Amino acid sequence: KIRPRYEAIFQTFADEGIAKEDLVLAWDFITASDASMRRDVLSARDQAIAMMGNAGSNLTFDVEKTRSNPNEGIWKTFEGEMDAPLFLLKNGEYRLGAILARDPDTRDPILQGTYRIPFVAMIPECALSAEHPVPIMVYGHGLMGTAGQVTSSSIRATAIEACVAVIGTDWRGMSQPDLPNVARA
Repeated sequence: KIRPRYEAIFQTFADEGIAKEDLVLAWDFITASDASMRRDVLSARDQAIAMMGNAGSNLTFDVEKTRSNPNEGIWKTFEGEMDAPLFLLKNGEYRLGAILARDPDTRDPILQGTYRIPFVAMIPECALSAEHPVPIMVYGHGLMGTAGQVTSSSIRATAIEACVAVIGTDWRGMSQPDLPNVARA
């Protein structure tokens, strides 16, 4: 099964000017298929969409803080908590063992309900007079960051210039509260 692929490997080297007889070592291997790489995320997505209900009707959010005109060009900034699909063990708490819940037979992720996560949403002033619905940009913070980074000057400028609402949250595994687990790992 593997041997036929080597002709393509040798041809790739030849195309780059490296003759087969000049090779000391060459190999080819496949670590995962596209289907296997996408399996978990697609399974989780499908379960989450079914659980959320029509237009998210099964989810709730609470706004804990609202700031009007925090910066020129921004109408309001909202901070609060929202429901998010939970696929982690240990109620999604930030502690060791909060790993992906899996079906013991299929190894697919298993929805564990919902949990509350922080969010920050920023609405530009242009949204109030826009002729069409304003797009939403989901902001992914940097390594060990937080939802609050959504209000940084560059993201604020993007919201104003592109007339998009921006929302950020703490991305699990990559956010500031995950730091103790990252350090232990």
